[in-house]
Amino acid sequence: MEKQDKTQIGDMKIKAETTEITENRRNRQSEGSGERGAKTRMRMNDANMRILQQTRLFADFTEEEISELLAVLRGKLASYAKGSFLLREGARGVPSAIVLSGSVHIIKEDFWGNRAILSEIGPGEMFAETYACMPTEPLAVSTVAAENCICLFLDFSMILAVQARGKTESAAVQAVTKKNAAATESVSAGFLQETERRLLINLTQILAGKNLFLTKKIEHLAQRTTRQKLLSYLSDVQRRAGRAAFDIPFDRQELADFLAVDRSAMSAELSKLRREGVLEYRKNHFLLKLPQM
Repeated sequence: MEKQDKTQIGDMKIKAETTEITENRRNRQSEGSGERGAKTRMRMNDANMRILQQTRLFADFTEEEISELLAVLRGKLASYAKGSFLLREGARGVPSAIVLSGSVHIIKEDFWGNRAILSEIGPGEMFAETYACMPTEPLAVSTVAAENCICLFLDFSMILAVQARGKTESAAVQAVTKKNAAATESVSAGFLQETERRLLINLTQILAGKNLFLTKKIEHLAQRTTRQKLLSYLSDVQRRAGRAAFDIPFDRQELADFLAVDRSAMSAELSKLRREGVLEYRKNHFLLKLPQM
């Protein structure tokens, strides 16, 4: 297996144009009037803002609140080509990220390059949030672009550090003061402290959701045979979809990697399940069937 060129997270050079968000509200107002903002202003277009408002992290936040929080979180946009690494195993102090378009795979590789896909992250979903909360812990996995994608990277270190020290001044005010003192005139410390608190509550809920996901995956992998692993996974996807017909986010090799089974054996088992009338499938589309009475 050909190895990818190992790069640091700070490089982010793969077809990426990364700009840092500032807290100057006047730039956002000028964007609305068609004027060009400051060079350091990330132009969060309406489509991306709608995606952020639909995420679990920014649920129930207004555009103004999100803009303020993105300044605190030192938000950075980066785009990646399919197959490119976003984060490398072993890195420390990495930011978390939200996928705005495309998708990424969380993978584990051994010394010889054999790869196992642990999960897929799609638009609006978050990854590396656990390591953002544990900056000294080295990454145990890597993330790679499953297709061309755009991600928003977020640094929680400032908010978490302030909360840990129990300071009364909000991390947002500190960030604004340091980067753009003039902007502090329009910032309410109490307002930003409340938004930070809500943000951390949402982050906690995301972490709990990921824990449930991993628990379910353990259930799949704990099955003894390839057939049992397939039926366990497909049944779980069906329950979440709420209908018998659904799509899965993996091709055959990716599904085999996700379930930690041999691809040929898995394909043979799928064919057998089809002949038995248990399911139908075409590419990544599946239909589960009830047994005939």
